[in-house]
Amino acid sequence: MQRETLILEDESEFSGFVFGASTNATDEVIFQTGMVGYIELLTDPSYCRQILVLIFPLIGNYDVPDEKAVDDFGIQRWIESNKIYASGLILKKHNVPGLYGIDTRMLTKNLREYRTILGKIIMKGTDPASIPFQDLNIDNLMIQVSIQKPYIINPTGKISIACINCGMKNNQLRILCQLEFDGLFLSSDPGDPQTQYPETITIIESWITSETIKPVFGIGLEHQALAAGMKIIKLKYGNRGIIHDSKPFFSVQFYPEYCAGPRDTENLFQIFLDVIQSYKSTKSINVETYLVEQLTKHSSTDNAPLPAFYKRVKRVLILENNQVIKAINEDNVYTVVLNQSTSIPQTAKDLLSKVYPFSIIPNYVEQILRIHRPDGILLSFDEETALHCGVHLHESGILQKYSCNVLETLIQSIQSITDQCLFTQEMADIGEKVVSYEVVKSLEETLISAERFDHPVLVCATFPEGDRISGYTDNRKELISLVTSILAGLSQSLIDKSQSSIDKSKLLIDKSFKDWRKIEYEVVRKQYNNCIVICNMENIDPLSCCTDHSIVVASNQTLSNDEYNLLRSVSIKFIHHLGLSRLSALASKTTGYPLAYITVKLAFGLNLAELINNITNQTCACFEPSLDYVVIKISKWNLDKYDQCSNKTESSSTTAIRHRYIIEHLYGLTKINRWFLYKFETILKFIFTCTDRLVGAKKLFLFQAKHLGFSNQQLANCLDMFEAEVFQACEQCGIRPFMKQIDTNKICHEFFVSGDIVECMTVENEKYNPPLDPITGLPENFSLTEIRELFMNFLDNGGFSIDIQYCRSTKAR
Repeated sequence: MQRETLILEDESEFSGFVFGASTNATDEVIFQTGMVGYIELLTDPSYCRQILVLIFPLIGNYDVPDEKAVDDFGIQRWIESNKIYASGLILKKHNVPGLYGIDTRMLTKNLREYRTILGKIIMKGTDPASIPFQDLNIDNLMIQVSIQKPYIINPTGKISIACINCGMKNNQLRILCQLEFDGLFLSSDPGDPQTQYPETITIIESWITSETIKPVFGIGLEHQALAAGMKIIKLKYGNRGIIHDSKPFFSVQFYPEYCAGPRDTENLFQIFLDVIQSYKSTKSINVETYLVEQLTKHSSTDNAPLPAFYKRVKRVLILENNQVIKAINEDNVYTVVLNQSTSIPQTAKDLLSKVYPFSIIPNYVEQILRIHRPDGILLSFDEETALHCGVHLHESGILQKYSCNVLETLIQSIQSITDQCLFTQEMADIGEKVVSYEVVKSLEETLISAERFDHPVLVCATFPEGDRISGYTDNRKELISLVTSILAGLSQSLIDKSQSSIDKSKLLIDKSFKDWRKIEYEVVRKQYNNCIVICNMENIDPLSCCTDHSIVVASNQTLSNDEYNLLRSVSIKFIHHLGLSRLSALASKTTGYPLAYITVKLAFGLNLAELINNITNQTCACFEPSLDYVVIKISKWNLDKYDQCSNKTESSSTTAIRHRYIIEHLYGLTKINRWFLYKFETILKFIFTCTDRLVGAKKLFLFQAKHLGFSNQQLANCLDMFEAEVFQACEQCGIRPFMKQIDTNKICHEFFVSGDIVECMTVENEKYNPPLDPITGLPENFSLTEIRELFMNFLDNGGFSIDIQYCRSTKAR
C-alpha cells in the first residue's frame, strides 16, 4: 500500500494510504460533516481547488451512478456538474488523489480553528519543499467552473429568470426549472468575489441600484457578492444570511438546495418565487416580513393536530418507562411510576415520589389516578401495552373523569399509529402509500385473502399488543396455525376491548415485504412542528427479523444520498401530519442523544432552542446531529443457560463463508446487503488465516487486526494464546491503547466539545488528556472500564500504586 502525507500550513502532518490517482496536490483544506452524498460533493463546483475532508465513514458503500443520466430538463440527474472539482479525494479516472487511514477527527479539530488553511498532498519520495503552498484566491476560479456562453433551460416557462453562473449546481437549475420564476439568481461559487470577479460585482451592483426593482436571491459566496464592492471578511462558523430592510434582496451563506443533504430549506426557492410574482403583479410584499412569517410557521400542514397539553404540571404519572424520570425530577414534579420492574425503586428511589410494581391494567391505573390525582400522564415513552391502556382510559372517560391530561402525543395520534386501517387512511391523506392489506374476521376469510396475495403473507391483529400475535407464514398449514393462535391471544388480552370504539377482534392480511431492507429514522418534534432528525438506523437483517434480534447499525451504511433524504423527508412529513412527539427511541441507547430526556422537556412546553446540550454545553438541542463514527447494536444470545448447547456454535453466515460460499450465493440465501456480507467475509477470512502465531510480519498482522477491531482477548482466542502474550506482542510493535474524546453531540467536532466521554483506541494518532478530579487525581466522569484501560496505559509506562475507591453514585474514582 502506497503512502501519502497531508501537510498543512501550520506544519502539522497526517499520513495515510493512497487511493485514486498517485499524484501531488496543493490547495485549501476544508472539511464537510455530511453523512451522505459523496458523489454530489465531489462534483460540486463550490469545492473547486479544495482538498476535501469527509468525516463520516461511508465511502464505497453504495454504487457510483451513471454520469450520463439526465432528468426531464436535460440536467445530469445524479451529479452536480460534469466533472470532479475537489483537488483531493478520489477518483483515478479524473486524476484526483485520495487518502484514507487518516484520523479525520483530529484533522477536523485542527481545521476548525482556522478560517482558511492551505495544505498539500505529497507522494512518498517527493520533497515537500519542492511543492509550495498555493493560494486558490490568486487564480480566477469562476472561469474554471462557469459556462463559456449563455444558454436557456426550460424555454416554455411562463416566467424567466437571469442566472449568473459562478459555479451553479445542477440541483439549483432543476429547482428553478420546476418553479418557473422571474428575477436574478446568483449561484454559489468558489473563491473570493471581491478580488476575483470584478465584472460580476459590477453587474450585481447595477442590478440592485437600478430604478426597476427586481428580486435578487444569492447563495453561498454570492451572499458575499451582494456586498457589491464593499469589504468582506470570512467569519468562523459562517452559516448566516442577510435580508434587505426594504428591497427584495436576500441571500444565505449555506446551500438551501444542497443535493448532498436535507431538503428542509428548499422552501427558500418557493419564497423567492412568491416575492417575484408579487412584484410582477404590482402587489409587492416586504421580503423580511414574508421570510420571517414563512420560516416561523407553527404548522406545515393545515390538518396537523394541535399541540397536546402543554402547561406546567405538578404531578405526572408514567407507565412503565424509567428513561424520563431524571428529566421530570429536575422540574420538581411529583412522579408516580407504574412498572413491574423491581430495579426502578432500587436505582432511582431518590428521584421518585411513588412506585407501583404492578402490571399495566386499566383498573390499576384508575385506582392510581383516584389516589394521587396527577394532572398529566405520559404514554408514548412505553411499549404497546401502555399505549393501548391509555387509549382505553381515554375512550372510557376515565382520564377526563380525573382531569388527567395526556402529555406529549395526542390520543388520536396514538390510535392512528396502532390501528392499521386508520394508519393507512392517514398515509393516503399525505400522499404516501402503504403495503396492500385486507381486513378479515375469520379463518375462512383469512385463507381466501392469503390465496389472493400469494404466500408469504403477514398476519396480525388490527390493534396488536406486541409481536406475540403477529407473524409471517409461508404456506397454508402455517397460516392456519398462526391465525388460530392470534385469535386465542386476542380473547385473552388483559385490556377489555368491549368498550372500545375500534373493533379489535379483526385480523389483517398484508402482502409480505419479507427480505426488504429495514430503515428507521429517529425524529423529534416540538409543539409547533419544528423537527430535527437525530439519526437513522439500518438493520443488517432484512424484514421479518425483529429489530431486537438483529444487528443494528447507526447511521445507515448502504443508502445513497437520494434514498436517504427521500426517506428523511417522508419521516418528517409523517410526524408533522400525525402530530407525534418523536419517532423511534433507540438514540438514547446508541448514539448519545438524550431523546427521551429532551422529549419530556418539550412535553412540559420548553423549546428546542431553549434546551442546552448538557454534554457539549455549547450547542442547543435543536442542532441536528452529524456523526463521525458508526454505532453497532448486537443482540446478546446467551447460550450458557442451555445445558446441551455448545458455546462453539457459530452463525450460519460464518459457516457458509468458512465453506467458501460466494457472496452472491449468500445474498440469495439471506438477502443481507452485499456490502455487509463483504465486510463479514473480510473479518472472517482474517480469523481463518490466524495460523502464523505472530511469526513473520508481526507488526503488519497486528496493525491489520486492530484496524478490523480485534481486541487482545479475541486475538488470543484466534491464535490459541494467552491474552498477555498478545499484549506483549503489541507492546513490542508500538501498538498501545490510549484514550480519545468522543463527540457525543455528533457534530463531528465542528464545534468545541466540553464533555469527557472517551473511547479506548489503538490505531489512531490523537491522544486525549481528560480533566482530573482535584481530590482523587483521576479523570472525572469515567466509568470503571475506562479507568481500567487508562491504568493499564499508565502502569505500562513505569507504574505506580494507587487506592481505588468505588462510590455508590455510579461514579468511579
